[in-house]
Amino acid sequence: VCDTLTYEEATQNYLEDRSRCKRWMKGTLQGWPILFMSKISWTTKFYIFYQCYIYLVHPVLLFWSLAGFVWSSNWAQVSLFVERSEDGLRPLIWVLLFTLGVLYGHKFFLSRSLADVKRIAFEVIVSTLVSLNNIFYITLDLFSIPFEGLVWKPMSKDPNMRVSIKRCARVLISGTVFGWVTLIGGFLYSPYWVPVGFPICISLILSIPVVYFTSKNLVWDPGYLSRRKTNLILEA
Repeated sequence: VCDTLTYEEATQNYLEDRSRCKRWMKGTLQGWPILFMSKISWTTKFYIFYQCYIYLVHPVLLFWSLAGFVWSSNWAQVSLFVERSEDGLRPLIWVLLFTLGVLYGHKFFLSRSLADVKRIAFEVIVSTLVSLNNIFYITLDLFSIPFEGLVWKPMSKDPNMRVSIKRCARVLISGTVFGWVTLIGGFLYSPYWVPVGFPICISLILSIPVVYFTSKNLVWDPGYLSRRKTNLILEA
């Protein structure tokens, strides 16, 4: 049935979203043999391939970034990076700014006031800090799947659920350490890599406080939508 629509509740915080993502990843990757079946349509194969790609691209991005760290380091002696000048980092900084502009600049065209610009900027910064963690943690979860059983752990349905700073630290400490190690190593041995890897490193370093404070700000108010609708009618 091609017109079927399904809906899924939004997760309360990043930790719950990561658990759900890992649960979905287990189920999605079990469908890879369908890609090699002869009587399956190419459309179906494409959808299955795309769903697998969403998860498999994370380790590719992580290892690609680490490869850039190694190849641009002082000990690699790659001819492209051997001779450095004081202005050598400028092209990479412009590339980084252009990439960020392409990824996020279009969102600001939706703003109609300065308040909208502030809200969009806040959403872009916070969502980026949270979501860039996936490059590391989805890779970690992906390689841990073969060592775990297929236990189904449903998502919590409490919209007001909170997470403690202790739980955030326990779950996210590995990424924080990895972020510090790669960032310090970049400044010491691979300065050309720092402008490119900086967003990922900062996301991992700040993962514990950012995940903790974003979970505190989500409060379910059943009357919000009705009040919002009333305000929009009055404004019209």
